Amino acid sequence: MRLKNLGPLWLLLCAGGLGLYLLRPDLFSADSIGALLGEELYVGLGLYFVLSCLRALLLIPLSPLLVAGILLFPPVPLFIVTMISVVVASILIYVLADKLGFDEYFERKYPQQLANIRHKLARHEWPVLIVWGAAPVLPTDLIVYAGSVLRLGLMKTVLGVTLGETLMCALYIFLGDTGLDALD
Repeated sequence: MRLKNLGPLWLLLCAGGLGLYLLRPDLFSADSIGALLGEELYVGLGLYFVLSCLRALLLIPLSPLLVAGILLFPPVPLFIVTMISVVVASILIYVLADKLGFDEYFERKYPQQLANIRHKLARHEWPVLIVWGAAPVLPTDLIVYAGSVLRLGLMKTVLGVTLGETLMCALYIFLGDTGLDALD
C-alpha cells in the first residue's frame, strides 16, 4: 500500500491545531507553554520527540524544530532526544520510503541531485553519508531515501547520517545555548 498524498493528513493536522488554538488560545500563551515545559520537562521533550519523528515523514527539515527546542529545553536533554529522533526518523524514512511515495517525490523534485547522490554513493558511501548528514543546507531525508533505494543497508545508512547529524546538532544546540546565555 502506497500513501500517494500526505497533503490531506498535513491539512488535517494544521486544521486541528488551528481549531485548538481558536477554541483554547490560553493553551498557546507564552506563560502556559513555559509553565508546561518548566514543570513537565519530560512531557515537553516527549512532544518534541514525536514532532521530530513526524516532521521527517512530512519532509519538513529538522532545523526549525531544533531552533525552537534550543529556546525551550536545556541543551543536554535536547541533544539526547534530538539524536534519538534522528535515528528513529531515519529508520522510518528508510523502511517506509517506497510506501510513502518518496521515490516519486524525490525523482520529481530533485532529479539531478538524486542522480548525483547515486553516483557519489556508489563510489564513497561512508564519507557521503556523514558529510551529507552534517550539512545543514542538504535535506537529510533525501540521502536516507537514496540509501534505501540503493540498498546500502539500514545500519550503514542510519549510522552514517547519524554521525553527520551529531556534529550539526551539537553545534546548533550547544552554540545556540551559549549564545542565549550571552544575551542574558
